[in-house]
Amino acid sequence: TLTGFNLINFIGGIFSISQSALTNLPNFSSLTTLSNYLDIENNPNLNNLNGLSALKTVGSYATIYNNIGVTNLDGLSALQSINGDFFISNNTSLTSISGLTALKSINYK
Repeated sequence: TLTGFNLINFIGGIFSISQSALTNLPNFSSLTTLSNYLDIENNPNLNNLNGLSALKTVGSYATIYNNIGVTNLDGLSALQSINGDFFISNNTSLTSISGLTALKSINYK
């Protein structure tokens, strides 16, 4: 189990989780802002994105791709803005995006 991430409130670069064996994201419960992009892809065992429940702003694009176990995006319920493209694809178990209710702005580039 990965711990200590709950103290991080800002990441001034890229947030990428790719090709991991994680079933759940670490608890980033204080993380509200990413200055660059969010990239979550190719995580076959990942069940949800709940570790990102406080995330409000992504400074560049966001990609959620090829996470075959993710069924919903409820873990992004605080997300308000993405300053770039928002790409969701090939998440074959994804049945709901209703967790994105706070999302007000996507600045497609």
